[in-house]
Amino acid sequence: MHDRAAEHSAAHSPRRGLGEAKLQDEPTRVRISLLAFDEAAPLWRAAQDLLINGFKAGQFCLIGLPSELAILQLPTDISDDLRYALTGLIAKPSTLILSSTGTIVETRCGRHAASLFVSAGDYSQAMWIRPELSRSLANDTAMGRVVLLVTSHSADQHALGARLLLRHSSHDLKTHEFSMPHPEPT
Repeated sequence: MHDRAAEHSAAHSPRRGLGEAKLQDEPTRVRISLLAFDEAAPLWRAAQDLLINGFKAGQFCLIGLPSELAILQLPTDISDDLRYALTGLIAKPSTLILSSTGTIVETRCGRHAASLFVSAGDYSQAMWIRPELSRSLANDTAMGRVVLLVTSHSADQHALGARLLLRHSSHDLKTHEFSMPHPEPT
């Protein structure tokens, strides 16, 4: 008979065995939500709602045409704390992504969300973007929309984020969960 308690105890003991090393090598589970916005005001209300409910600006990424991201303005009627968090996101260095349609899309990502993109020469890549999501992003950005990407630390936070985002846009919410390998040590 298999003893789960003994297995759990061995895996969580201070001694490092092969079983524990395997757990550390497993890929990271990543959960994202993406929602397109036609205007800046609902985008900022969504970001504000997420921040008030425990998300950090580092979990956000703005995706759009360079011309659209360049003109994003923060609303004047937000608290100083929220202004600081959102200004930090707007001021992030941009990363260019070449979409599947050949369109150059700009991203401005917080620290956690930036780990989703890997530099590949002049542009960055996101190997996790499936073809249908790439087409959807290309269509949204071609229409002048800005997409808010939100990463989540847990399934519960992912569900909360999805509910909060749905309050703020008439476009379809896209959610994805996938595994990413740990980056190679440098």
